[in-house]
Amino acid sequence: GGWLFRGEAGLAVEDAFVGILTRMEDGDFTVVTKGSKRCARPKKGNGPSYSPSSSAALDADSFEAGDVLKGVSEALSSLRGSPWISNVRDIVLSHVAVLANQQPASTRPGEGIAETQTADTMGENDTRGWFQDMVCYGLGHVGGSRTAQLQAAVALLLKEELRITGEVQLFDPVLTEKEKAGAQQLGFSVVEVNEVGLHTVSVNTLFFMPHCGRRLYSNVLRANWGLASLARVTVLGNSFSSYRLRLLSGPAARSCVVSLLGEHLLETALPPAPQEHESFADMAVHSFPLQHLEGAG
Repeated sequence: GGWLFRGEAGLAVEDAFVGILTRMEDGDFTVVTKGSKRCARPKKGNGPSYSPSSSAALDADSFEAGDVLKGVSEALSSLRGSPWISNVRDIVLSHVAVLANQQPASTRPGEGIAETQTADTMGENDTRGWFQDMVCYGLGHVGGSRTAQLQAAVALLLKEELRITGEVQLFDPVLTEKEKAGAQQLGFSVVEVNEVGLHTVSVNTLFFMPHCGRRLYSNVLRANWGLASLARVTVLGNSFSSYRLRLLSGPAARSCVVSLLGEHLLETALPPAPQEHESFADMAVHSFPLQHLEGAG
């Protein structure tokens, strides 16, 4: 039967979440990293690493902070006010509307759904302001890659459109010190510590992860596993359903959090981007409302 979210049944849900992770760890699930071809495999070497993004081959030594400012500013001009960015915003807000109107779960003490934002406090027709923070992974060389600059521009526009008042954190191991300086001038908070995606949230957070490796998505979900934490997480990145349908089978499917969630999440594909912005193909918004988790476990 489906999961319920009250009383003893609510505790059973939380136990089931923990049970899945226990099974993964018993099956050699380990900290997973961006760019890998499988979601989980036996741990090798001395620890996790974060594989660089696809723009790592560029001559980054020549990039200046001014290159970041110029490139991202041009990308902002091309995207600002476009029907496509408005559609992306509206898709994210449609997820927020579902999240804001769900009933808080009765979970273990200290693990309840955050109640800082509700439909009542935000107003019926405006769900902007739901996200306090944004985390950006894998944008690439914002000093020289047009794709990276477009992705950075989308992140900044979503901050505006969604009224995100907290930090917009940015991490990619390929970033040079000058690129980091340029990104900071644009308003990004550059993360110096490599979390390999294991970023635990305490407030409603939008993860912006264009074309990251599925191990990185798996780590984000693993770090926030459980009803209370997943309710605060929304992921804008590669389509999870595409991974499940086309790429995952056998041991990978049994040990990957993306696969283990199955269809028990809310996913909405982004509209086709203009040809010059084709780097956003096959992306989707993913959130984890309680009612969509009902059949899992």
